[in-house]
Amino acid sequence: MNSTIVGLNGACISVRKRISAEISNGSSFKRKLNFLIVPKITGCVSTQPLDSTKIKLPQNITYADAEFNIPKPIDILLGGLRIWLHCNGFHSKRTIELLFLQFHQDQVDRNLTKFWDLEAIGIKAESSCDPDDQAMQHFKSSVRFNSGRYEVGFPWKGHTQELNDNFSVAEKRVKSLTRRFIRDPTLYIQYSEILKEYESQGIIERVLETEKPTDRVVFYLPHQAVFRQESLTTKMRIVFDASSHEDGQPSLNDCIWSGGNLNPNIFHLIISFRLNTIAITADIERAFLQISLRDEDRDAVRFLFPDIRSNQTDPYKFQVYRFKRVMFGVNVSPFLLSATIKHHIENYREQYPAATEMLDTCLYVDDVISGADDIYQALKVSRDAETIMKNASMKLRKWNSNDQTLMRTWEKEGLETHPRHPDDSSKIPSSKVLGIPWDVVHDYFTIDVKGLLQLDTSKPITKRIVLQSAGKIYDPIGFLSPYTIRLKCLLQELWLRKLPWDDELPPDIHAVWSQWWLELPFLSELKIPRKILDSSGDSSEVQIHTFSDASQKAYGAATFLRVKHKDRVSVDLVTSKSRVAPLKRLSLPRLELMGALLAARLAKEVKKILDQKCSTRAFFWTDSQVTLHWIKGPSHRWKPFVANRVREIQSLTDPNSWFHCSGKDNPADLLTRGISVDALTTNSKWWNGSSFLRQIDFQTKGLDEAIPERVYLTEMRKNSNPKEDISLTLTVTKNNFLDIELKTISLKTLLIFQTTI
Repeated sequence: MNSTIVGLNGACISVRKRISAEISNGSSFKRKLNFLIVPKITGCVSTQPLDSTKIKLPQNITYADAEFNIPKPIDILLGGLRIWLHCNGFHSKRTIELLFLQFHQDQVDRNLTKFWDLEAIGIKAESSCDPDDQAMQHFKSSVRFNSGRYEVGFPWKGHTQELNDNFSVAEKRVKSLTRRFIRDPTLYIQYSEILKEYESQGIIERVLETEKPTDRVVFYLPHQAVFRQESLTTKMRIVFDASSHEDGQPSLNDCIWSGGNLNPNIFHLIISFRLNTIAITADIERAFLQISLRDEDRDAVRFLFPDIRSNQTDPYKFQVYRFKRVMFGVNVSPFLLSATIKHHIENYREQYPAATEMLDTCLYVDDVISGADDIYQALKVSRDAETIMKNASMKLRKWNSNDQTLMRTWEKEGLETHPRHPDDSSKIPSSKVLGIPWDVVHDYFTIDVKGLLQLDTSKPITKRIVLQSAGKIYDPIGFLSPYTIRLKCLLQELWLRKLPWDDELPPDIHAVWSQWWLELPFLSELKIPRKILDSSGDSSEVQIHTFSDASQKAYGAATFLRVKHKDRVSVDLVTSKSRVAPLKRLSLPRLELMGALLAARLAKEVKKILDQKCSTRAFFWTDSQVTLHWIKGPSHRWKPFVANRVREIQSLTDPNSWFHCSGKDNPADLLTRGISVDALTTNSKWWNGSSFLRQIDFQTKGLDEAIPERVYLTEMRKNSNPKEDISLTLTVTKNNFLDIELKTISLKTLLIFQTTI
């Protein structure tokens, strides 16, 4: 079994075993109960010895515990709600509290979780690895370098004997696979060739029938074939299931710490990738399988495979194998790979600083996503990275770049490059950067809608289908926000109407959905430039401009990069985020403020990335005068909702960097009301910012227009008096030595500055 007991202060105890026992008081009372087994129930009862001679007790009574005065351990614990059911005599239950919980998670939930996780990228901190967690501590103490390869072990959670032998489950699964092999001999040949190659390379080994270890965990992994036709190197992969388990028993993944997230932020990686003149990608060949698994853990990753060729009379006779390397499918494998690489590259930080930094910050699982400002830098960092990884028995391959000269140089030097046709760009296999299609020759991103278009329109469109479609949207940067916000608003409408999962959509919602879905194919026509920062050296100023807006349906923000060159200005969309308005109706000024907060968070992350390349200045724009008034004023004046958000905005940004723009000049307006794909693909305001930003010089606007007090006084705290607050600026300067500025202070707390000049 696999249960959890929650105790005092939320402390959790994992329970793996239980027993059925009969309790009796030595007379006629008997009850058969089920007990959970734990190492220790509680401390001794009572805590201190008692002198029973000093206690006046009746002499004619037999006590249930004759030695109640002596501290002793507790062997059995019956809950207060349970014990009365097993007592003799009259009892009644006056209060009935019945709690019922039923939980079901299907593919829809997983797709939605993925969808909302992607929506949070860039504005929500990602989980990172705690250096003190169990997996990291185990890794540091167990990692070894043997025979040119790193060796690691599984970080087991506790007693490994709790993991039962699941041979019967694996046997059922492999029998089903064998029947498929008999129907499809070609599949069996492909499967066999992969395993034969694994065995010849020392990745797996056969297990003899005489090997029946009793001092280590033995566990069998079911497996199946997964086909990826778009893959350039491996069309078919064998995927192993470490989450398989018998009913009521834990799986292998249940018994191993998964480890923390050591990978860089996807949002940061993609934006950084757009800041390089020369883009570079590569991956590690069979990355997981290049790390050895220590001997004592190898029997925990056994698997069965039918030997049909040798046993044609009995195709269901199986050969037992086990992995000698870390394999994909175990929950801790991504952690072990990242931890091993980070451990390895520390040995080369002084010798190859640039390559080490690239492998440390630009390697996502086994994919390198990086770049350089010139071909010399690109060549050096790629050569050095190749050397570093080769020393860990890891091969970097499929080197790819938008620079043709770099590609030819790699090929001459023997680096394995990404396949391509030299003359016909249409024959170049598609390349992806963290899931985003990248046209390498023309250096732009495209949108992959194949998965979304795989919909049987002959069947009724239901709430479930709409949610499944939402889960397939992959737009981590927010290129499509003005289009996808329409689907988000539709999802909210589905929830508000409380429609059943599998009922056909009402006509009005079906019409909205159909129009949205029919526009999908045209997304493939989008061509989004990868490079947004030119490192040619003629840029004089780099600015970040973030716009926010809101409507009664949605709010959001869009960030643009404005680069001022000697004789021109370039403006490009960097990223955007949109949110549907909360179900609890808010005033438009409050929604505008939420959009401003989203803008502040988004710009903070973008500036953090850009500041690694060059110095930047941030500008913020809103078409809401009320929002500007709140941001530029003292937060303590407002009610908690406004005050809390203004306080965070002021902590993330300089209030003086906020300016007013008209609604027609605000690109964020597009992602709060939604537009069609046709309008999106041709909208220069969305892709290249407001027209005034594209001028050599632009004017900023502040609070030029008076705001009626009734608009913002509704958000003022009861004990705050606007007449006692003034905006005062005092500047005292002498020889550029002293520059004091006081902003928006209360007359009650006005300080008198006395200075000698």
